[in-house]
Amino acid sequence: MEREATNRASWSRDDTVSRISRTRAAANAFLQARLAQLGLGGLATSHGEILTALLARGEMQMGQLAGCIGRDPSTATALVKKLVALGYLQTRTAPHSRRAVLVSLTPQGQALEGAFSSISQQLQERYRAGIDEGELAVFRRVLSQIEENLRRAVEEE
Repeated sequence: MEREATNRASWSRDDTVSRISRTRAAANAFLQARLAQLGLGGLATSHGEILTALLARGEMQMGQLAGCIGRDPSTATALVKKLVALGYLQTRTAPHSRRAVLVSLTPQGQALEGAFSSISQQLQERYRAGIDEGELAVFRRVLSQIEENLRRAVEEE
């Protein structure tokens, strides 16, 4: 009985995943506020992930883009459709395969590069405040290991 209470107390004090979730929510709120300030309030942070990936890498196949942003293909397709409707992206059938869809930025989408770069820099300045590079490197390594551990757990089921 005492051991069970100790185990319960132990897991209830470990709020790592909760903190990760709250940190992501705070980052998303920060990003949404900055997007709204620039008149881009119709964009969600998930849209920003797609736009950022295409700004960095150029045209990609839909499946490649889904993998790049860590979403399943159906979710990526829905996000891309919204960005096409907003005029930021365009799609076309790949010349080598009628089933493959290529996604690229329109000139309107390319014009977001400066705004996205500025917002990204502001976010990094905020979350890095008071943290030295060594601490950040350790944090990234540990966070990557947590992510990998959880992915493996899901794959094993």
